[in-house]
Amino acid sequence: VRELENAVERAVILSPGARIVRAALPERVLDRKAVPFVAERTPANPSLETIERAYIKWVLDSVGGNKTRAAEVLGIDPSTLHRKLARFSDGTGASQTPV
Repeated sequence: VRELENAVERAVILSPGARIVRAALPERVLDRKAVPFVAERTPANPSLETIERAYIKWVLDSVGGNKTRAAEVLGIDPSTLHRKLARFSDGTGASQTPV
C-alpha cells in the first residue's frame, strides 16, 4: 500500500494538469498483476490472522521471497515480519494452516 501511495504521489507531481498520465507512473507499478481478492482463497468467515497470513504470503510471492522488500511493501519493520512468519510457522518452516 505504501509503495502505491508513493507512486500515486509521484505521478501527481509529474503529471501536467489535473489528470495523472500513464507515463508518470513507475514501470514497477504498471507491471504488477492485480491483487487477488483474499476472500476467494479463505474460509467464509476468516480470522484476521488468516487474512494477514494470506496477504503476507501474497506479498512475499510478489517480491520473489525477499523478506526485506516484503517488509518495505507491507510498511513494517523486517523484525516484525520475521516474528509474524515465526508465529505462522510450526518450527519447521511449514505453515500450520493452509493459506
